[in-house]
Amino acid sequence: MGYSDTLTFVEVRSYAAFKWCRKTRLAKLFFPHRQFIAFLEETDAEHHDLLYHSRVRWLSLGKVLQRVWDLKEEIGAFLELLGKADEFPELSNKNWLCDFAFAVDIFSHMNELNVNIQGKDRFVHDLYTSVKAFKAKLALFSKQILNESFTHFPTLATLKEEAGAKVKKYSETLDALHKEFCRRFVDFEKINKSLQLVACPLSQDPETAPEEMQLELIDLQADAVLKEKFNSLKLNDFYASLNEAVFPNLRRTAQKILALFGSTYVCEQTFSVMNFNKASHRSNLTDQHLRSILRIATTKLTPDFDALSDEGTDVNQSENSDDSTTLGGGSEIKSPEPSLSKHKGTSDEDMTVNKENISGNMEMTTKVSEEIKKKKPCHRETETLLGRLHLEDRLDQKFPPAGFLQIHPPVKQHHVTSEKDLAHTFLQRLMMLDYRARYIPVTPDSPEGTHPMPVRITDITVKDFSDLGALLRSRADTHQTQQTHVHPMDIQMAVFHCSDSFLKQRMITKLSHCQYALPLLVPDPVTMEIECPLWTFRPITKTWKVIQIKEDSSIVRVKSVPVCKAETPLVSFFRLGSLSVSKSQLMNTLINDRHSTFFHRNCPGSTKSRHLMDGVAEIAWYCPAGKPNDAFNDCIAFCNLHGDALLVETQREILIEKSSINIFLIASLQKQDKESCSLISAHFESQKPLICLCVDDSCDVVKTTTGKYIMGLKDRSQSDVSEELKKIIREVLSSLDGSHLKSSFQLETMAELSGIRVDETDPACQKGKSAAVKIMDLLTKDNMDVSKIKHEFLPCQGHLWDQWSKIHKELFHLRGDIEKQKSKKQQELMNIRQEQCAASCSKLMELFIESLSSLPLTEKVYFLTWIQIFMDTLSTDTLSSVLCNYDKKWSEVLALKNKHDKSGLLLRKQTELGEISKQLQSATFGLEHIFREMGQIYEAYRAIEGESRHSDWSKYPELAAQLMISGHPVELMDGDVGHVPLTWISSLLEEAIKKLGDQTVFVLSVLGLQSSGKSTMLNTMFGLQFAVSAGRCTKGAFMQLLKVSEEMKKDFKIDYVLVVDTEGLRALELEGNATRQHDNELATFVVGLGNLTLINIFGENPSEMQDILQIVVQAFMRMKEVKLSPSCVFVHQNVTDVAAAEKNMDGKRRLQEKLDQMAKLAAEEEVCNAECFSDVIEFDVQKDVKYCAQLWEGSPPMAPPNPGYSESIQDLKNTILSKASKSPGITLSQFKTKVQDLWNALLNENFVFSFKNTLEIAVYRKLEAQYGNWTWTLRSNMLAIENQLHNRIENGNLDKVEVIYLKKESNKTHETIRKAMTTYFEDDKENEMLVQWRGRFETKVKEFRNEQVSTVKRKLDEVIEQKKARKKLDDKKTEFEDKLLQKSKELAQQLKDKAKDEEELKKHFSSVWRGWVTELTADTKPVEDINLEKDQFTVLEELGFEVTLINECKQNGKYKNIPWFGDYSNYVKLQKILAILPSNNSRELAARLSEEIQNEQ
Repeated sequence: MGYSDTLTFVEVRSYAAFKWCRKTRLAKLFFPHRQFIAFLEETDAEHHDLLYHSRVRWLSLGKVLQRVWDLKEEIGAFLELLGKADEFPELSNKNWLCDFAFAVDIFSHMNELNVNIQGKDRFVHDLYTSVKAFKAKLALFSKQILNESFTHFPTLATLKEEAGAKVKKYSETLDALHKEFCRRFVDFEKINKSLQLVACPLSQDPETAPEEMQLELIDLQADAVLKEKFNSLKLNDFYASLNEAVFPNLRRTAQKILALFGSTYVCEQTFSVMNFNKASHRSNLTDQHLRSILRIATTKLTPDFDALSDEGTDVNQSENSDDSTTLGGGSEIKSPEPSLSKHKGTSDEDMTVNKENISGNMEMTTKVSEEIKKKKPCHRETETLLGRLHLEDRLDQKFPPAGFLQIHPPVKQHHVTSEKDLAHTFLQRLMMLDYRARYIPVTPDSPEGTHPMPVRITDITVKDFSDLGALLRSRADTHQTQQTHVHPMDIQMAVFHCSDSFLKQRMITKLSHCQYALPLLVPDPVTMEIECPLWTFRPITKTWKVIQIKEDSSIVRVKSVPVCKAETPLVSFFRLGSLSVSKSQLMNTLINDRHSTFFHRNCPGSTKSRHLMDGVAEIAWYCPAGKPNDAFNDCIAFCNLHGDALLVETQREILIEKSSINIFLIASLQKQDKESCSLISAHFESQKPLICLCVDDSCDVVKTTTGKYIMGLKDRSQSDVSEELKKIIREVLSSLDGSHLKSSFQLETMAELSGIRVDETDPACQKGKSAAVKIMDLLTKDNMDVSKIKHEFLPCQGHLWDQWSKIHKELFHLRGDIEKQKSKKQQELMNIRQEQCAASCSKLMELFIESLSSLPLTEKVYFLTWIQIFMDTLSTDTLSSVLCNYDKKWSEVLALKNKHDKSGLLLRKQTELGEISKQLQSATFGLEHIFREMGQIYEAYRAIEGESRHSDWSKYPELAAQLMISGHPVELMDGDVGHVPLTWISSLLEEAIKKLGDQTVFVLSVLGLQSSGKSTMLNTMFGLQFAVSAGRCTKGAFMQLLKVSEEMKKDFKIDYVLVVDTEGLRALELEGNATRQHDNELATFVVGLGNLTLINIFGENPSEMQDILQIVVQAFMRMKEVKLSPSCVFVHQNVTDVAAAEKNMDGKRRLQEKLDQMAKLAAEEEVCNAECFSDVIEFDVQKDVKYCAQLWEGSPPMAPPNPGYSESIQDLKNTILSKASKSPGITLSQFKTKVQDLWNALLNENFVFSFKNTLEIAVYRKLEAQYGNWTWTLRSNMLAIENQLHNRIENGNLDKVEVIYLKKESNKTHETIRKAMTTYFEDDKENEMLVQWRGRFETKVKEFRNEQVSTVKRKLDEVIEQKKARKKLDDKKTEFEDKLLQKSKELAQQLKDKAKDEEELKKHFSSVWRGWVTELTADTKPVEDINLEKDQFTVLEELGFEVTLINECKQNGKYKNIPWFGDYSNYVKLQKILAILPSNNSRELAARLSEEIQNEQ
């Protein structure tokens, strides 16, 4: 913070003192400076020279004024001596001197302020405290000067009399200066509370603090340990020590405040250092040197001197010579030692701050030299290489994965324009599974792009042939002087060395997918320490097939093992000396002769110079496919030690010890140097198998008696050598079977070796692993299988969650007494939540949450990765066991079927096979199950206890949101039960919004059939790690946040891309329990969520997805209250024809027509105004249909990914980004609302999802209308029969009704209907579609007829009973009259004395009458009340109305007048009803409905 310009805005700036100082400085040209200095010495003046002001070092302004004031008498005397006193009359002007004195004093105070706020380790709250103090001083100065008190203005006090007349002016000047300080620092006043909170958190009143930090402040102030830390630690160290999970807001605020710093002192220090270095060696410095100098000058970090110096470089330093140190790129920085003699225009009292800066730089320079002497320097070539790749800083500041998981600009497919882009492009293309990433040319138009080499044109005549050799030598020398391009493997290893452990792991995983060799032993480029990157191998699993001969039959067994645990033979290759044969190329022919697993000298981009590969040992595995033409019948590891094995003893000895077979490539056994001869001899004497390949010998294969092999390579083709070598290796390994000499290699055993460093020994890795091991020990202690582990330790999911989901869905489709049913279901849901709460206290979740909450970020990521690795291993072991049992049981079932076994044994075996199949489906176990359990615990407690901020479970969404933000996928829909945990997802998104803000996202979802390559496509496109393999991998739906890079945001309106990956549709293993309805629901949900949905199709036929999309469109039309604006792109994978897009133009047209036709049909059904498919889902058939090449370039398991596939996916990604750049996206809060609305709409929808496509819905609705006609005909016939028989009963002609008679009377009508049904089902144009419902509707008609017969019989039986009752009543009429007369007489006799009391008579008569009537009707059945509402519901349902529509109309009050309507024709003319039933039948149906209701009444 510098304030030199502050006085620009106050009157002090205009004082004559400043003018005079400038004038004095301009007078320097004619001012006899040496005479003046001599004059000062002669007069014994206080100072020996004047100072000169510089705006760069503006602090000198105050000292300049003070120096002139101190020497004003000497200056005046000297001017008189020169006869120039008249040119400077100010020195004798009292008013001018008074102003000058005021300027001297005020600048002295300002200099004091500036010195006070400069220097390192000063935080902004300290600096602002000094500024506030100075503002208070200014106010005090103004008041004191106005009162003529000059205590703090000692210079002005010497002219007290003259100053007394100017105190008002000086006071106004100070007030103006105070006002300017207030204006300049108004921004700091706004954040003053935050400054005070960070500076003194223990004394801050929590009530006045921001709400989000109030609870954290209370916790902090109550913690005695933290109080002690605050008093003992530096402020930044104190905040760094706070637990991020407990004090997130305090830490975040402190980071913001403590990151601010006063910048002026850094600038002044920088200029001082730069001027110091440029003093006498200006011509030796370049911009690169200056940049390096400035970086050293402004940092407190100690440079890595090993990375800054060369091996063997002598650094000479003396007091009289220049310091020299080497920085990135091989450049030298030469800095002269500062001279301590006086220079012109300076003095021994120059600025203190700059002295400290220069002396600090001198100390740094001395320290640099001392460190360079102490530490071992690295190779100049490595330093130059990192400089060319712009990776100089990345050996210390490693690349994290997050930077490469962002949305970056499109990767250049074939070249880059600058070497600085090589590393980034390599990694991006590798993440996209493009194995050509190893060779990325730099274009010739770039100065760095030196290949291809330009052709040199030389005029050669016959005379010149004598000098042709010299010419060629000259050309060779010229070629050597030119800088060659970077070796491809140097790029790979440079990126490897500059990546952190997590990015290394991703990188090695992708290299493995590309079927490349992986670094096993890697020398550190600085310390040359040997490291085994065991951690990077952990996620890799190899799968192969082994043919086993058993009982004269061959059985193919599948093995899937993590490479770290795989026990395989190891075959190691070593080169002794320089040879003409490529060892790596020979190894490739053994593993995959069509792919360069090991990079060799003949690969594209190879150069003679490489700097990071010598001493590196790479490993690759050969995995057989279980076919007769396999090179080897089991998995074998091949290791390649790069460089001359004689020069890398440590790596050589390790590999020799670990190998089953050692293969040495040598020039010749006859022509060897002493060291090679000694090494070969030693191995000939050992018992371990040895194969010597002699490059310059032409001998055939020779086998010694000790089992050693010698083979000459001269004059032999590479294919012959390869086949012969395969044969020898098979022979050796076969001979070792069962022998004590046979050794198997396991990667994990590398950690046991001494003399090398294993990356897993990193403390953070060990802490993460330790926490993960505790959990795995808990899971595996009782040797339970995975399904039992999940049942035991994850009780809240599984059966309880499944039951809850089913009941919750039933809530949306209640029937009968809805309120009663609803209350019952809700109580059942609450009971399940209580059971979940009671079961939630598992030890597994306790350990997991504890580690997730307490571990620092890096250790937390290690912990989660270790957990996933351990769980994958556990699942793999379980899966292998289950598959073996399944294979065995299936073989038994097939054998019994072939024998046509009819006993119960076959049924029992089939049942057992079904049980094993269930185990197979539940064998997967991963982090998603633990996070699912977290979600269920949270939902259960939230339902029981409501919102709570102080419970452990209330922190779960925050923990999950942190992982989601860091790039961890989060389960959106549970794949096991097909349900979205809305409460959990909503809370998680709310926490993400709190941490990120309400960011704008572009939702990209993917939809496709099972095993069509959806997850692989997303992994390739964005470098993600969704689970992939053949069969069902992803279950449900997962979402993952991808940040849009800053360079891309300028063209986008979004901050993140939210990728939603889904399970495959039409899964065979779910047939029967997860029906078509599940797939249609999932498709509708996924398409509805996405701004863009990728419709993934394996091959060129989109029929299956076409049907699903029709259901999605119709579902969207029915969800009118949900705001949706989806779009889609069709992606055809595994299309081999390069002209597929052109050849399928007609297919695309037909697709468009089909989708439009179905959309229009759906719009008619649902009464919507959509005319085509794109009115509902945005789709352009010309632009939005993409074709991708096949994934594999050959046959797995040894086939690499097809580069054409990567290119296709890159083109698709560009299309997606183009659409995203035009999309406004949606905010996270809108996304949360969209998830809720869409899922609730899906739960309410119970009709369309059970159909295959829109046409099927229309055909079904037509069938239901026809069914209504058939049932009405039957009903009408039965009504006629009923009326006929009713008349006969009333006439006394019938006293009994038989069911047989009713059926006989209705047979003719029933037979007519049956024939009509047969004709309809067989002759309709959609008969193939109708056949699936024929049996059901025939049964429904039959049941309806039986029901009508039973109903008519019941009614007629009642009529007969009533008839009999009336006859009985008539027969007793005389008896009743006599009894009534007798009772009347008795009553009259009793009441003869009360004949005049009319009221009393009526009362007694009414009492007797009621008793008598009760006596007469004692045997009569009471009349039941009619449930009109129930009858209405039954009739409407029988007429084909959907239950959901009836309930909706009832809830909306549309049926409130139905009991009082006489004519229902207007009532049934509703638009919705007309959409369901043919319009020409509506009036007739209304009439029938009215008649039926009247009959029921």
